[in-house]
Amino acid sequence: MSNPLSYETLPGYRFFRTRRSFKLLVGRGELPVCKVAPAVLLFASTEPHLRTALGAVTATVQQRLTTPDELLEWITLLAPLRRARHFRDLLGDVTDGAQSLAEVDFRRACRTYGLQLPTSQRVRLDSRGRKRYTDNEWRLPNGIVVMLEIDGAFHDDVLQATDDRARNRRLSGEGRILVQCTAWEVRHDPERLIEDLVALGVPRS
Repeated sequence: MSNPLSYETLPGYRFFRTRRSFKLLVGRGELPVCKVAPAVLLFASTEPHLRTALGAVTATVQQRLTTPDELLEWITLLAPLRRARHFRDLLGDVTDGAQSLAEVDFRRACRTYGLQLPTSQRVRLDSRGRKRYTDNEWRLPNGIVVMLEIDGAFHDDVLQATDDRARNRRLSGEGRILVQCTAWEVRHDPERLIEDLVALGVPRS
């Protein structure tokens, strides 16, 4: 049976057709390579699993390969684009400081269970004067700052876990409460996490 496609399949690669302008998608350079923003959006729009798609979009911003504003512009340029609404909702949280899909999930949990949205990616100096970025922060009415760090799977590595604990000790101090949770908790048991934060004094929305 002949191949119904107009190109040969290649193991490990997934092809799809687009009617969008080749000149629009390709950047300037020696090789005809698609620009990062449209490339990740086209991948995410055809990826079978929504969570993988959203994770890919978030990662490009976290790795400074593109920006939320550039992605939002390309969502309009690529219209009609499958999952455009999901991408716009996601980029709203990323613009507010979420740097991982777990942080996006957490902000969604805050809205669902009525917790005040945190300040994300706040710059802090630790006890040794090193610049750090905190995942989530709330300043309570009494002046105390509650910080929540969300640990993904790579934090389970013993060396990474050791570094995390040292980092958290150096960020802790008078007037600061630093607590941790896992990305698994955020996704599968957010209600209990929110209850624990309320018990620490984090206000409801």
